Formats: sequence, structure tokens, C-alpha cells
Amino acid sequence: ADSCFFSSTLYAASGNVSGGVCNECAHNTEGRQCEFCLEGFYQDPNLDITHPEICKECDCEPDGTIDEGICDGYNNEEEGLVAGKCHCKEFVGGPRCDKCINGYWNRTAENPQGCQECKCNIAGIVSNDGCDQVTGSCTCKRFVTGRDCDQCMEEHYGLSESDPNGCTPCDCDVGGAYDNHCDVLTGQCKCRP
Repeated sequence: ADSCFFSSTLYAASGNVSGGVCNECAHNTEGRQCEFCLEGFYQDPNLDITHPEICKECDCEPDGTIDEGICDGYNNEEEGLVAGKCHCKEFVGGPRCDKCINGYWNRTAENPQGCQECKCNIAGIVSNDGCDQVTGSCTCKRFVTGRDCDQCMEEHYGLSESDPNGCTPCDCDVGGAYDNHCDVLTGQCKCRP
């Protein structure tokens, strides 16, 4: 601020220490001594409080936040505040609240939790990293198929979490079976009479 005024009330309340109040805080600051950033801004911890660029604008994704893009205004370890940290919805993460957390997808403003849960079948996926953030498709093991990795590919059976390929190839005898399609659960071939 460029000027201030004296408040006898504040002077008395401070134990006769200070009664100064700043006029028209600049650089997106507010408070009796222009010591806080306006809502929607945060104090850059790397700059001095008197620096003209001390208050940076929050860079949060409004669709993923619970406070319409507001972030922590300053660092305070006791209160768990981190300057510039966005307040994400339950299943949203990232510094800007712009990504679904692991195991969730389809971030929308209408969803109060931010994202919806992936429906991947644990037995059929490569790793438990969830699904594609946009499509919801899971990353299937070698012989597994389906959007949720819940089916064996043709001519395969026995979807299993312990099988690194997910399913086992059917092993039907060329002469004794009609074809190489077997029961998807048991592996039983379709035998000729």
C-alpha cells in the first residue's frame, strides 16, 4: 500500500503496539497490513511479502475442485496448508485437480466426486493401474479381451489372476475335436462322437 491511517481501537486492542491500517492494498493483497492474498490467489513462498508479484493466481481446474478453483493461500504446516494447493474432489488428483486418481476415470463437473470408478476385472489386467482416464478401457493381459478385461480371447479359457497371460489356450486335439473352441471356464473341447 502507498498509505495508511491510525486506528486508536486497533492500537488499544494490540496492547498499545500498533494501530496502523493500510489503505487500498495493491498486488492482489488484503488485510490490515496487506499481509494476505485475495481469495483466488496464493503467496509465492519464494518471494518476499513486499514483492509486487507475491500473490499468484490459483491455477486449479474448476471441474475437479470442491471450492470452484480456490487454492490454499499460504504455507502453514500446522494447519496442513500448502500455498497454491488446489482442493480436489474425492476421486480427483494432480496439482491442479485435473486428473482422476488411480482406479477412476471420466472427470466431469456434474459428478460430485469428480470421477467414476474403473470396472477392470483384477484377474484380467496387466497391473492395478486402473483404466484409461478418458475411455475407461482397461489394459488387458495377453490372452484377455473386453473393455473391462473380463473375458478370455477366442480359443482360450480359465481367466485367472495368477496366470501372467490371463487365460490358457485351448488345446483341443485336431482329430478328436470339431475345432479349437473350448469351454471358457473348464477348457473342455467339443469332442466328435
